[in-house]
Amino acid sequence: MIQARGLALLILAAASCGGDRTARPTPAAPSDLPHLKTGLQWLDLLGFAYSDDPNEPTCAPPFVPRDGTQVTTRVVLERDQEEWVAREADSGSDSLLLRFHDAGRSVLGRRVAGTLRGSAVNVPRFAFELLRDVRVTIAGGLAGSATIEGTVPSLDSFVLGKASGEIRFGDRAGTAWSTCSTIQWSLQPAGGIATTAP
Repeated sequence: MIQARGLALLILAAASCGGDRTARPTPAAPSDLPHLKTGLQWLDLLGFAYSDDPNEPTCAPPFVPRDGTQVTTRVVLERDQEEWVAREADSGSDSLLLRFHDAGRSVLGRRVAGTLRGSAVNVPRFAFELLRDVRVTIAGGLAGSATIEGTVPSLDSFVLGKASGEIRFGDRAGTAWSTCSTIQWSLQPAGGIATTAP
């Protein structure tokens, strides 16, 4: 009986001295998306010309403009405190601005969330690629911006996700426009020019 009482006192003393670590879990440090790279990136914005998935509705009217509902443009990705910011890289381009932050874990890696605003024209990715006459404009939503979500896969440096809002694709002359409520977006380093984030 005395031995049992002594053992109980030892356990109680150990718990009061911090011996029971399971009672007070240490919060995880916020992620800074370490696999992303700062520097020059390709940003792709793709509207759905045809879809039977209600989560990825077709842009309306479909197959407008003539050169499609996809814009590729170059941006510079930078770290801004707790956010990542991508701005237009080419001189004379429009003012597209992408901002996102870490939104927690997912099965595939880290989730991101943020906003997309402004407009941009399509830029050929390769020298031999024909120039497509397509412009994207974020026309509505929260303060003229679209909300974005996406995933940074584990051990990789690209982002893939969706943007939601009033997103319009048209020709540069402004004569043919198609409006999309949801589009796909991706961000990846432009070969060999990006640098690892500090």
